[in-house]
Amino acid sequence: RDWALTDTIRAGIAERVEGARVHGHATQRVPHLVCFSVPDLDAEIMSMALDDRGFRIAAGSNCSGAAGEASSVLEHMGVASTTSFRIGVGPDTTEDDAERLLATLPSLVSDLREMRAAGDAAMARFRSGQR
Repeated sequence: RDWALTDTIRAGIAERVEGARVHGHATQRVPHLVCFSVPDLDAEIMSMALDDRGFRIAAGSNCSGAAGEASSVLEHMGVASTTSFRIGVGPDTTEDDAERLLATLPSLVSDLREMRAAGDAAMARFRSGQR
């Protein structure tokens, strides 16, 4: 059951979330966890946005617990300076939960990218003295 749910989530993230990278081997992994990253997004903001939508996922380095820290495990796997997200499934996780997450992630990632670009543009005008 866990394998089926995490396989669905892994495939959905890879297919639906632009720029996302699913980490770990397809079968040589624990069955209840999915690890992925979206390199150009702030992990803390994305975690809060997902939390607001009812999803509780872990972000950042598993060892330090800091959402904005890159994962040392991923660095050892050759994925340097990447903040990751971990999704765990359990006895209460349903297929509907997985589909709801996969329906939410693409638009959320897109919205967060747009907000980041707008913030960057506003700060660039501010720094250059333009208003």
